[in-house]
Amino acid sequence: MAVLVATTVAANAADGIRREAVRTWGDIASSARPAHPADARVIVVLRAKPAATRHDAVGSDAAATAAKTAQDRALAQIASAGVELAVQQRFTRTVNAVVATVRGDQRARLAADHAVLGVYPVRQLVPATVSESVATALGDAVRPVASGLSGSGAGITIAVLDGPIDEGHAALAGRVDHPAAAPQGSSDATAEHGTAIASLAAGANGPAGLHGVAPGARVLAIRVLTPSGDGTLTGNTADLLAGLEQAADPNGDGDLADHARVAVAAVAAPFAGFDDAPEARAVAALDTLGTVVVAPAGNDGPTGGRFGTLASPGGAPDALTVGASDGRPALPQVDVTIGGGVISEHVGAVPLAGALAPPAGQQLPVRAIAGTARTTNDAGAVASDYQGPDGASTVAGAAVLVPRDGGDLRAKVRQAAAHGAAEVLVYGADAVPAGALGGDDRVGIPVLSLDEAHGMKLAQAVAGGQAVTVTTGAAAYGANGLRDAVAPFSSEGLGWDDRLKPDVVLPGVAILGADAGGGYASVSGTSVAAAEAAGMVAVLAAEHPDWSAERLRSALISTAGLLRGLDAPLAPVQAQGGGRPDAGRASAVSIVTSPVSLSLGRPGKDRVAHGTLRVENLSNEARTLSLGLQRDAAGDAVGLSAAIDPARFVLAPHAVASLPVAVRVADPSAAVGVAGGWIAITQDGGPTQRVPLAVALPGPAAAPVRTATLTPAVLTGATATARLALALGAATAPGDGTVQLAAVRTLSLELYQGSHRIAVLYTARDLLPGRYGFTVRPLGSGGEALAAGRYRLVVRATGTDGETSRTSLRLRVG
Repeated sequence: MAVLVATTVAANAADGIRREAVRTWGDIASSARPAHPADARVIVVLRAKPAATRHDAVGSDAAATAAKTAQDRALAQIASAGVELAVQQRFTRTVNAVVATVRGDQRARLAADHAVLGVYPVRQLVPATVSESVATALGDAVRPVASGLSGSGAGITIAVLDGPIDEGHAALAGRVDHPAAAPQGSSDATAEHGTAIASLAAGANGPAGLHGVAPGARVLAIRVLTPSGDGTLTGNTADLLAGLEQAADPNGDGDLADHARVAVAAVAAPFAGFDDAPEARAVAALDTLGTVVVAPAGNDGPTGGRFGTLASPGGAPDALTVGASDGRPALPQVDVTIGGGVISEHVGAVPLAGALAPPAGQQLPVRAIAGTARTTNDAGAVASDYQGPDGASTVAGAAVLVPRDGGDLRAKVRQAAAHGAAEVLVYGADAVPAGALGGDDRVGIPVLSLDEAHGMKLAQAVAGGQAVTVTTGAAAYGANGLRDAVAPFSSEGLGWDDRLKPDVVLPGVAILGADAGGGYASVSGTSVAAAEAAGMVAVLAAEHPDWSAERLRSALISTAGLLRGLDAPLAPVQAQGGGRPDAGRASAVSIVTSPVSLSLGRPGKDRVAHGTLRVENLSNEARTLSLGLQRDAAGDAVGLSAAIDPARFVLAPHAVASLPVAVRVADPSAAVGVAGGWIAITQDGGPTQRVPLAVALPGPAAAPVRTATLTPAVLTGATATARLALALGAATAPGDGTVQLAAVRTLSLELYQGSHRIAVLYTARDLLPGRYGFTVRPLGSGGEALAAGRYRLVVRATGTDGETSRTSLRLRVG
């Protein structure tokens, strides 16, 4: 007896997380994300096997044909059960699934069909960058990393899943291929991101020897982001699945022998790093096929709890997930003096957030934004903030004060520039770091970052009617004290399944890549780091064509060099994984492991978490191995210890050992969220390799359903409707610059009369924190009026931390 006819998200869940969180470096510079969730479509994953996981996937189209036949059979079965699916896209190579629309009152029946593995939302994608790809006006950008091997990746194809690519650019000309019937490239502004990513992975022929990490590799251009009318790029996870399908079968003939050896998906569905998502399943299938899928971790900063801020597909267990570090040796800054009224202070050197520097000796009057009634995070983002009652600019020729409140800084600066401001002074509790806007000189005016105290002095003076000024000295560079530390915007784990991510970290701030239309530009973000990692995988794969995708990942992760933290000798394991990879060290390994990192989840009541590490000897010689635990700061705090059996042994040539690992947490209350470190594997007379390890610390569980209301609770007549409003999951800011998150694994809405369950009305999976709304009507499955009487609408949910909830709402049909 289905009663739900429509489902809507009242507010974008990811945007809700951003509004509740303390803003980080990445939030400052990130472009505004889509304001609305993706279209009300679903991805239906079927139980039938995709072609890539069948034994006959390579050599003929038999596997693809069998997968399609199985899908046809499943869809016919679903239709015969009375479920009306309007199918728009079909996938059979990497995941057996369809993208379709389905009525809200039939969704539960669809999910319960034994041909269906799961029904998932279609999520929006954005480019995983934190600054636009534009020419740098101040200082030099950082060159892409070197792979560590002399090879160029020749013979390897890197699939670049992104927006359009400028294929005529000198860095890429003649080396870009396309899947069958795919759109060609572009040289306009919408091709900036894709061009940069492709060049960082495999570009060549740049000035002064500039090139990507694998300049001998070819690029397979796969478009998963489409230019929209406003010049931005949009896409969704259905588009990403289509791109992963093309990476598996570029010519579309059903024989997967031509699959790309490496694929970089330089996109992000923010916070949606679910391990069972359709795209995660597709990544797993590609890994089985032999393709290493490289994905950015995301640009949403650190976590303050058990779960991290990972984006999808970066949360996929079988992806090589990449975080970003800051490799800039120096940062731009300028000397500032403020004066006028009762103020006369030499502030000193302050960071330049953008690419432009003010002229030395320039003195400007200081103005504030108009101060109209604004909601938080919006102050300075609209034109009226810079206009008087007559519409004339109030900031022309002045330095305008803009609060650092977490809104889109770029939008505020552009508004100020459009109204004639000569300079922007950003102030707040968290100063904007130097270079936070990357190389974005399109804002048109310098952006200076003031501390909160000086900013408030100026704001109060202006509000009091005093004439105050700001004078700037010559621009200069100051040493980057955070060089080679994990960038503050880089997302970290754990994933929603307690999985440790990212796997590795590479420089991702102001990296010099090809710019659409010619020339070169600086770009920043975890997608930039992922592009470099993809090039590194290509070079390593060319050296070891017989290595599986998992071996390639293990070699890179286990030989990476550990990175420092922002305020600690080592960055936590959930921020860096194995650290900074080097293909030269990875190529020389004789030991690989499975899994590539140990994610042990929460310990039991005895405070012990258990796992198994499989160690394989690739060499022709016996290896004497010693294993021990190296802890990060949280691991030290909780007294982490590991028992590995055996801790020292001889591994015969080409042999495999499965080692039980028991990790004990002595004092779980001494740290929050995650504790870990690395299992160090030392060979006698040889190098040490490290396997990242993490344990989820026990803590307060978040109720998956925070609030549930049904209004009204009495329905009379078949046309009456009620509104079911749910607040799901949790997104809170503890006040230390981090965010604490909890999502919802499963949601079920059920109708009861007395103790008898009449029907399951609706089910959903993998829901981000947010507010969700449903329309309810008193109709039966055949459209007839529901019998008068008293009912209960029961909301059941399971959170990502294992917490379950059951909420019962009274409903009376008159």
